[in-house]
Amino acid sequence: MQRNVYGKSRKKHPLKRVIDSSRREVVLDSPRKKSKSRSSSRPSSSSLDQALILTSSRPNSREINAKSLKSISAVSTSRFYEPPKTLFEKKYEQNLSKFLPTGSDSEFQVLLDLPLEGNDMKKREELGQLSKKLRSENTGKVEIGNTSDRFEGKDAPESEMEIEMSTQLLSLLCTEKPESADFHIAMLVRISDFFIKKAYSTVLDANDIQGTKTYYTYIKTALKSLLMLATRYNTRLNLDLELVVYLNIASLYFFETDNLDLADTYINRAISIANRNSLTKIAVTSELLYCQILEMSDPNLLQAFLSEKYSSYMKKNMTSIADLFALLRSTHVIVTSSTIGHVLLQSLSLQPDVQPNIKLLSSLYQADLHLYRGSPETAQELLHKMDPLKADAPAQFLAMCHLVQLSTYVQSNQIKKGKEFLQDVSDFITTQRKNGWPDWNEDGSVRMFLRQGETEIPFALQGLNSDEFVIMFYFLSGILFLSERSSFKKANKVFTTCLEIIELQLEELTQARPGARNFSLRLLTGKIVRLNYVRYSVYYYRIWVSFMEKNDFTGIKFLQQFINDFDVENFTKEELSYYKLLIPRFLYLTAIYFQATGDLAASKYYYMRVRQLCSSGNTSKASHKISYLQRGLGIGCESMTPIDGNSELFMFATLHLLQITEYEIHSWSDSEKPQTKSNLGFSRNQLGDLYQDLSQALDTSTKTSSFKSFASFNLMFKLSFKVLSCIYLQQGFTNNSSHRDSTMMTEFEDLLKESPPRELISVLGTFVLYNMSLNLEHRKELLSLCLGRISDQDDNSKILMILLLREAISKKSEMDDLEERKLLQMKVQALEHSVQDKLARLQFGFKVNINSSTSA
Repeated sequence: MQRNVYGKSRKKHPLKRVIDSSRREVVLDSPRKKSKSRSSSRPSSSSLDQALILTSSRPNSREINAKSLKSISAVSTSRFYEPPKTLFEKKYEQNLSKFLPTGSDSEFQVLLDLPLEGNDMKKREELGQLSKKLRSENTGKVEIGNTSDRFEGKDAPESEMEIEMSTQLLSLLCTEKPESADFHIAMLVRISDFFIKKAYSTVLDANDIQGTKTYYTYIKTALKSLLMLATRYNTRLNLDLELVVYLNIASLYFFETDNLDLADTYINRAISIANRNSLTKIAVTSELLYCQILEMSDPNLLQAFLSEKYSSYMKKNMTSIADLFALLRSTHVIVTSSTIGHVLLQSLSLQPDVQPNIKLLSSLYQADLHLYRGSPETAQELLHKMDPLKADAPAQFLAMCHLVQLSTYVQSNQIKKGKEFLQDVSDFITTQRKNGWPDWNEDGSVRMFLRQGETEIPFALQGLNSDEFVIMFYFLSGILFLSERSSFKKANKVFTTCLEIIELQLEELTQARPGARNFSLRLLTGKIVRLNYVRYSVYYYRIWVSFMEKNDFTGIKFLQQFINDFDVENFTKEELSYYKLLIPRFLYLTAIYFQATGDLAASKYYYMRVRQLCSSGNTSKASHKISYLQRGLGIGCESMTPIDGNSELFMFATLHLLQITEYEIHSWSDSEKPQTKSNLGFSRNQLGDLYQDLSQALDTSTKTSSFKSFASFNLMFKLSFKVLSCIYLQQGFTNNSSHRDSTMMTEFEDLLKESPPRELISVLGTFVLYNMSLNLEHRKELLSLCLGRISDQDDNSKILMILLLREAISKKSEMDDLEERKLLQMKVQALEHSVQDKLARLQFGFKVNINSSTSA
């Protein structure tokens, strides 16, 4: 089902009205293919009887509220879901179905049975006038009737006149004499093409009840015309036209209805006839559509079909076509087994005679897979090897390469290179915009031709349109700026711009009004879901940057409400399928919030949930069918998400749990209470498990060259883990030299040399190294580095600054520098005052430690 969702309180919350208007649901459980025995038991009827139209029962008739749209940029704490449909709404939907082709073939049958009346010549003149009118409408500018007319009962909109005209024309065509068959065929073809184009060009009108009715009436009229060709005139069609008719019928049943059985029937008929007559071009086109149908109806059968087609075309020495099916097979297998999928993609990309665009795509999919699995360095190597293939590639392919390249810089924290690359992408966008985005399509499809001998076979891949590409560029740019403290303001600005573009897009896509969009209603739904998914992701990062920049967690209630609604299944089944991908990130940031505010029990709970969702032992993994749906929507794919040591969220959640568990053990070690002793035993066992997980993830000896663990290459993670390890293993840095591990210190120094010097974790690492060192000159040099690099922009930096200044005061005491010592003490007091609320909440005992010397 595709439907807009509205609730009883939609007038109360401006943000809810905007989000509700953009909410769409997609089909999860496609109908199972029926056996002949079951289908034959049903009463015979027209094939239109079985067309379950995807429609909406909740019209969008609201007016545009500019104020409510502007308020989107601020993260809201209101709910953005609505409860399931009431009985009244279900009854309303049943009434809506009366004008959709869901169960009656009477209208179609009447057209076939109309008796011939009047003079034949008069009838032919009437037919000619109607066809002339239709041709003029098809070539002229199409005007859409005023939306308000639909509700006020004014003059009939042009769409109604067109529908009435088509009904009359179909009636005349059905009652004409056989001698006019060729003319009838030409008119039916023209009618079907016209009304498909008309439906797609008015797709935005389908955001209200009248527009939905009109959209599906257009589709119904086009489908009737094609079915009439396939049944009444099938013996008079030439072979090429017959195959095109079957292909178009299957396409309409697949994309515009929920009837996969009829789509399967007609597409197999086209494939069978095309192969029997060696019509390779139409055969391949039909087989590509059949792959999409199988992915929805029977994914297991799709794998066998793709393998069979690959082998078949290889035997015929049609290697270009075989390579295309090999690419499709690889991308299909990735969902069920990323390792096998990677091997197939790698094999395809290494073949010397593969068409450049196929080789480029296979390499691009490999790079994307490495990013999913946490290996950006390997992805960068693949992208570099693609450079010779980019010369003649479509602009959309270059855009995808740019986004993957930018993602590698984001994942690997290569800030300098990433910023340089941003300018390259910006120049690319400027050039494309100046040229009018040539060859870019509104529906995001990338259309190409596959040459096999003298035959050029058209095919298309679904990608991003120009607007979505720009949105993703801003989104990834904002994440890149998050990696550097000095760029937080810039990140916030970029995220704000990204949100503004998304809101403009959603406003256009969810309003029932004429627009320039031209694609199917199913594609409109996918766009809205995808944009909403990105929007919620931007909210997440804006909350994060606000916390890091200003210690402000104002928007955290939004995430908590989202998580609560997810936990109690206030989402529909469809929403659960694609919003589930956001949950681990939302849980992680919520855990950070509770840890920052001192609620360690809540923080620990949420970290453990992150680990559970991102581990190989997760029993709530989605089915492959859900993964295909997620991938089709362009929002990721749960079966491909990184797990265990490949997951950034899993590893950092483990690191935070390590801190909390170490603190618990330290706090409870002197307690004599039985319950505390029991908790202490549990925490010690858990600490061992956490260290084991971290050690396995960092162990490079068990990793293949294909997939490097996130933990084994990510510098910031390795540095964070090393800092914690040194603090705990050195037991608080006592003066006992036996605790100094020279090997650990050497590894630590190497990591610090590679890390950004002014980042908080780098300064903390330098301070830890200072405490580990026994050389007085070395310690003096390290303390000076820390004081020169630390800032006091956030609470954590201020706390570290207090520790550093205490060390400096201790050194001044040794030199009897009274004036300098007083200045430093005044600065410490000011810093302590600025963070006293946080220190009081944290309950970590920092206040006691801070007021004592930490010198070694």
